[in-house]
Amino acid sequence: MALPRLSIASSVLTLLASSVLLAGCMGEDDNNTPSANPSSQTPGTTETRSYVTAVRSTSTPGVGDAEDTVTSVLSLVDDTTGTEITAVPVDALTTAKVAQAFTVSVDGQSYVAGRQTKAYYVYQHKLYEIALEHDGNVLSKPTARQVSSESNACEVRQVVETDTSGQTSFINYTTGGRDGKCDTPDDNERWSTLSSADTTLAGNSDFLAVQRDSTGKVARLLGVNADNRLVIADATTAQITEVANGSIPVNSSVAVFAQVAGTTSKIYLRMGADVRLLDWNAATLGTKPVATLNLDQVPLVHTDTTDTYFLDAAQAALPSDAPSSPSGVELVLWRLKPGQSSAERVAGLGASTPEQLPQVMAHAMTPSSLAMVVHRDSGDTLTIIKKDGSKRNIALTGPTSSIGIQAQAGEVLVISQQLNTGEDASALSRLDLSKSDSLSSLSASASLVTVINDTTTTIGGEVPSSYLLWNESGTVRSHKLSGNTTLTIANRSTLAGWNGTTLSASVSNLTVGLLRGLTTATPNAETLWLFNAAKAAGAN
Repeated sequence: MALPRLSIASSVLTLLASSVLLAGCMGEDDNNTPSANPSSQTPGTTETRSYVTAVRSTSTPGVGDAEDTVTSVLSLVDDTTGTEITAVPVDALTTAKVAQAFTVSVDGQSYVAGRQTKAYYVYQHKLYEIALEHDGNVLSKPTARQVSSESNACEVRQVVETDTSGQTSFINYTTGGRDGKCDTPDDNERWSTLSSADTTLAGNSDFLAVQRDSTGKVARLLGVNADNRLVIADATTAQITEVANGSIPVNSSVAVFAQVAGTTSKIYLRMGADVRLLDWNAATLGTKPVATLNLDQVPLVHTDTTDTYFLDAAQAALPSDAPSSPSGVELVLWRLKPGQSSAERVAGLGASTPEQLPQVMAHAMTPSSLAMVVHRDSGDTLTIIKKDGSKRNIALTGPTSSIGIQAQAGEVLVISQQLNTGEDASALSRLDLSKSDSLSSLSASASLVTVINDTTTTIGGEVPSSYLLWNESGTVRSHKLSGNTTLTIANRSTLAGWNGTTLSASVSNLTVGLLRGLTTATPNAETLWLFNAAKAAGAN
């Protein structure tokens, strides 16, 4: 049954089943697609597989003062042989996104991504879907179909699978707005539709939140009605229920703050400065906040199986202060336990003046600890706070233009781009949480660093990283975080003419995917190579 139109407040969509982002642009005409070849699978067996996908681009230099022309195709490739099965045109400089089948763990605490099922994209401002699944030994050539009657689409923003099969999805996309132009974002609008029906679900915004039941099926959608009240729409019956105590104060924003650990029936919402508890089943919002935030942007929010952790500023005493009149401020790690009426303090990062409040540049969570890169005037540190409150700081050397971290159980990787080593040169350093207080180097000159996430997503939205890919002196390396293993998976010879200066991976949570880059033979057109991040497999 189609949902009636809702006005949904702007926020990040809660997406519990992992989806892969396909970045890029351009390629060939569909008529030039090579014919499909049989895969190497044993004849007589039937296994459902999925083509791997990437968007590739070609740039045609403009004549005189004319701008370059960019064209794009979405390419579907056999994950066994690297054969391109088909390529369909997409609007240049747009992205495509895929839906995935997934399974729910027995305890209901996590989701594991499975086969990619459909890809959604924009071509000539219309929405399209193309199937990715096929029998493993039959490389059928799928045909794209138009989704909805939308004719002014700009970009697919989000794909939310309606259930674990990944066959039907909610598609959130942008349009050109009143002037019909995608490159004038001031009046662009956001809409959503169901891939199986020409039905508008939401206008000029994202969904605020989505709830799944124990089977992984979307049960309810959270939004805001025309009276500026929170409402819950039942995905099966289309019944709309106003949330008790759900009136949004004038000039206040509302957004999902975090999931409540251990349950899918409650979430934390941030309304203005207050964090309040929403009960999906009772359609109620708590009248008393469980936390009142002092920062407009909270630098860290993570939820594990038992608790939610966040950083916020708190008043603190400086050494020169009288005990009765503290004038300082401190970033503090707080913890919210399910059922608690207020957050509890875990650890602080040290008192400072408000003008010198440190910045958190990057953060990640492991089963035992929260790791963050903290920037102070005196320098950057990798700060590890264990969930029992103990803390250690590891100094990071050298000025950086950007820095990030990735984490897996027992291991933290720091990716720092140095100011003095070029535009795209990063240092990769590893910390063993159980054995060392010092960083060991994985690479001093990594470039084109790509993160591949794990296939598991918790109900709190936590997705640990599983691999890093990077280029180092014309060699592609893969580092497995769990197990501390680094492999060489490709080089210039196996990548058939790769020029060594451009490379990216088109997957985020699958070990088998496509590398995209340029060759010396076709410097204006991207080429795709099949790769396996888990082992040193040849690229095609």
